[in-house]
Amino acid sequence: MLDEAMLVHRWVPIFPLAVLNRVVAPTSKLGFAQWAERTVVDRLCTVKAKALDHRRFWDAMDQLTPKQMKEIEERVTGVIIESFGVDLLGLVLDMTNFATYIDSANTKAPIAQRGHAKQKRVDLRLIGLGLIVSTDGGIPLLCHAYPGNPSDVSQFPIMVKDLLVGFGKVAGNSHDLTMVYDAGQDSLSNQSLIHESQMHFVGSLPPTQHKDLLAIPRSDYISVDEERFLGITAYESRTTALGGEYRVILTHSETFFDKQR
Repeated sequence: MLDEAMLVHRWVPIFPLAVLNRVVAPTSKLGFAQWAERTVVDRLCTVKAKALDHRRFWDAMDQLTPKQMKEIEERVTGVIIESFGVDLLGLVLDMTNFATYIDSANTKAPIAQRGHAKQKRVDLRLIGLGLIVSTDGGIPLLCHAYPGNPSDVSQFPIMVKDLLVGFGKVAGNSHDLTMVYDAGQDSLSNQSLIHESQMHFVGSLPPTQHKDLLAIPRSDYISVDEERFLGITAYESRTTALGGEYRVILTHSETFFDKQR
């Protein structure tokens, strides 16, 4: 049984309740206590609603170290992969940032920094977030939070290394994996890292840096698949980029092209 003193002073028991909340009826931190009042929590645990106040929630979270959070993520994800047979052969990586309302004078959240705001909120402090999901069901496998002022490309190596270390046992050999990422992660060092990892990859190149490919006439493109990808045509070639020669697939979507006009 969990009593209020344990929740307030030992912290850890609050986390199973938070997990239950996220699974059955996700709420905000402010709504956490109100949710608990409408459940059997008070009967299963001798917990008063005030002990689940959002401030208690944050007090509990402050007890977790980054190392512990990473271990929790790896262990939970490992169980999900093994229990549901998630296919890890295809992985998609993307990075973004989001604005916060953390006051500029607040020094307790150094992760919130000024940077290139993708939401155009240049007046707010930002937090960066990288996410790797499986192409099988879009299951989140790994996340990486970082300050809002570094570039996305600088965080790519951290995520790749975490992926290889954290999922080495459940994912099998790295040369069985295919990582998909956009041109925002392009750099010589990042491409070298992918080669060293022996992962397959599908990347993206800025068209303006390959004008010879843009000059290929549209009439040379062929239909990809009329049933699955109606209106999409493609052309296969090779080009030199990021320190190597690669196979490239140029694609054209008439619908997307019309929207860009």
